[in-house]
Amino acid sequence: MNQPPAPHGRHLDAAPELIRVLVAHPLPERAAALSQQLTDAAIHCRCAPTLEEALRELEPAVDVVLAAESLSSCALEALTAAIRQQSLPAKLIALCRRPTLAKAVRALRTGASDLLAEPVDEVELAAAVVSAAEQARQQRRLLQELETLRHQAEQLEEAHTQVADHLDALCDELTDTCASLAEQVDELAQSAPDLRARLAGVLDVEAALRIVLEHVLNCIGPTNAAIFLPGDSGDFNLGAYVNYDCDKDSVDVLLDHLADVLAPAFAEENAVVQLRDAAEQRTWLDEDAAWLQAYPHLLVAACHDSDGDCLAVMALFRDATTPFGEQARDALVEIRDAFAARLAQIMRIHHRLAKTQNPQDPEWGGAADDEGGLAA
Repeated sequence: MNQPPAPHGRHLDAAPELIRVLVAHPLPERAAALSQQLTDAAIHCRCAPTLEEALRELEPAVDVVLAAESLSSCALEALTAAIRQQSLPAKLIALCRRPTLAKAVRALRTGASDLLAEPVDEVELAAAVVSAAEQARQQRRLLQELETLRHQAEQLEEAHTQVADHLDALCDELTDTCASLAEQVDELAQSAPDLRARLAGVLDVEAALRIVLEHVLNCIGPTNAAIFLPGDSGDFNLGAYVNYDCDKDSVDVLLDHLADVLAPAFAEENAVVQLRDAAEQRTWLDEDAAWLQAYPHLLVAACHDSDGDCLAVMALFRDATTPFGEQARDALVEIRDAFAARLAQIMRIHHRLAKTQNPQDPEWGGAADDEGGLAA
């Protein structure tokens, strides 16, 4: 038997998915005839002779239900209710032997998508079933999309909860960090006055060096530290140092070399310079950075007077396992400023004393043999 043409010019055999139909009809011969017509149109179908069996056969895979009015006085209502309760995408087509306007209205109000008169033409039957199946599959796709969206919404809600909890934890951590930083700032703010108070009245450079290095260890912790003082000819000499973990046999050679290369390299710098690796050291010291190969972490601060002249260069250096933090750098800024202020005052006092004791010094209008410089 030839298959009927599909609606809108599309051949039924080319349907991308198999259409599944449930035929609910109490008359076996009519059910068999409908089943054969659908099978000839490449439509899969099953038959249910009673309402109860039809309700049992309902499942998500069913696209269309063909229900005869003779099945039961409430067959359409019962099948429609079952489809809605189970959230099935199936569409219902009512079959009746003597269709009337009242029957059509009742079927449509019940939820049927179409009403066909029996016996139905195979072309009309196939067209109605294909149309209803397309509606059912569109509804099925919408239901799947809604389920996907629901699942995504649940995932987003869960992610939102996790992010909110994480943000709360971060806020708590940030609050604690801010409080800790505030305490550190207070400590730094207090450390400078403490150092200035300890340096007040100190007229000896060596005493000032000792106080400053003690303050460095108290504020910054264990570290190798050296202070270089300028001499008469523009060179630098080692003023004082703290040996934390340098080799005792070679530390003197190392510090003398740093006085020759490191101190001049940073003498004009106004900011505290922090170097974190060998590459940064090479940028400043070229090949001489090899002397600090074992100490990649470096803090350097030059002390200047109000005229911009260098009074001292402070260098702190550590090995790769103990880098300097931002707190150490900030502390060194305060230490440098306090030390520079005191050194400048000591210089002024020494100059006044030199003028009083050596009035013939050429710097003061006469001959003198006094040596300048700050090397202790």
